[in-house]
Amino acid sequence: VHGIVGNKAAVFPMQLHGLDVDPILTVHFSNHPGYGSFRGTTQSASEFREIIEGLRGNSLLAEYTHVLSGYARSADLLRELALTVQEIKSVNPNVHFFCDPVLGDNGKLYMPEENVAAYRDLLLPLASVITPNQFEAEVLSGVEIVDEESAIRACDALHSLGPSTVVITSATLDGDTFAVVASALGDGSTRRYRLDLPRVAGDFVGCGDLLASLLLSKLHVHNGDLPTSLEEACAGMHAVICRTSEAKSREL
Repeated sequence: VHGIVGNKAAVFPMQLHGLDVDPILTVHFSNHPGYGSFRGTTQSASEFREIIEGLRGNSLLAEYTHVLSGYARSADLLRELALTVQEIKSVNPNVHFFCDPVLGDNGKLYMPEENVAAYRDLLLPLASVITPNQFEAEVLSGVEIVDEESAIRACDALHSLGPSTVVITSATLDGDTFAVVASALGDGSTRRYRLDLPRVAGDFVGCGDLLASLLLSKLHVHNGDLPTSLEEACAGMHAVICRTSEAKSREL
């Protein structure tokens, strides 16, 4: 309800880039947990299934060109999501599944431990693009990221789980910058990209949701051109953070 995270952060950028979006609320909270307390409900796997059955009943699943997943609190719901993505792929093999494996940050899980296995075993094998932060990439790959070389090893480990494009969205590799490290398989070769962004003082929430949405949008606009899309998505992300800092705002 209050706060620019999740669908509140992700839907608007995709609409700006010409995509029609059908958001599913996996939680319905008064505000995001960054405020310390919140009230509301979490969507159950059965409630999620009801939504999908309604879409299926009206022959709407075949219309989707992209699926973007984000915050989901239970492994049961993630399993339902995997079944849904498989079904959409069966009726539209060209659908792009962008998986933002929301698990934690700054060295700590804030989702149940069983969600790690659900992402690793069920969702990553279905994904075209994944956008973990550094901690999530480490948890899913089993590789500690301390420099560019280890970031690339983590990308390779994540490729082995299924996704052809891996984007580690916020790695601390050296200096006073955030590194975005990307790796893409294709045409018998692997292409690597790194983009460094200056750090902006402050604690900002919703950044992962926004960046995943911007990357999906830019890849759609630029017909899969990863380096161009990465540059524009990161530039947009940085601009939003700078404006938020200048406004002394709690929300993006």
